[in-house]
Amino acid sequence: MKTKLFYKIALICGLGLFVIACGGDKSDEPGGTKEEEFSPVSAVLLSPEKDEPCNQGNVLENTTLSKVTFNWNASEHTDSYILIVKNLTDNSFKQLPSTSTTATLDLTRGVSYEWYVTSKSENSSETAKSSTWEFYNAAEGTQTHVPYPASLISPVNESTTSSATVLLQWNSSDLDNDIESYEVYIGTSESSLIKQSAVQTTELSIVLESNTQYYWKVYTKDATGNISISSVFQFTTAL
Repeated sequence: MKTKLFYKIALICGLGLFVIACGGDKSDEPGGTKEEEFSPVSAVLLSPEKDEPCNQGNVLENTTLSKVTFNWNASEHTDSYILIVKNLTDNSFKQLPSTSTTATLDLTRGVSYEWYVTSKSENSSETAKSSTWEFYNAAEGTQTHVPYPASLISPVNESTTSSATVLLQWNSSDLDNDIESYEVYIGTSESSLIKQSAVQTTELSIVLESNTQYYWKVYTKDATGNISISSVFQFTTAL
């Protein structure tokens, strides 16, 4: 009789443990513990650059304003940003929400500004503020025109040359007709172009390594210091 009673107790205890074990942790099931929240990370500012002395922006015709574009790097755990720009003359603020890493504002020329970006997340009540940068939005001065970016002609983009001696050619123009020189940059990767020469003509002959892929671009400079930059072309030298 005692033996039967012992087995009944053991069976009941075993079933209890089985139920507890099968119940498991409810945190991973719907309605369990909510997903872990991550706070947004501060964005890294790109442009206008810190303490930039003469940001011109795109001047709006017949006004005292210029259209200034702000850029920053994407930050982790972030769904949206708020750009905050402070006029350091009258201490007024402008704010602009953005779901991308760029935003544009019309700002008064001849004024210094400071700016920063606030990162926000839909999964967190916390926000993250970037560093604060200052820049000067240049006033209207003597009107000059930036040269048009050079149009690269030869070698044709993504072509293969007939020789390792390559003649680089381009076209360029300027409304002020005061182009002074061209600086040619070339290299084996688009991120590491090296200045080769400054010339007054729109061509440059250069000897390169055979069977090698090259990238190149041209800086156009005028008499008042304005500079424009061409697109980047790629070509491969012959065997």
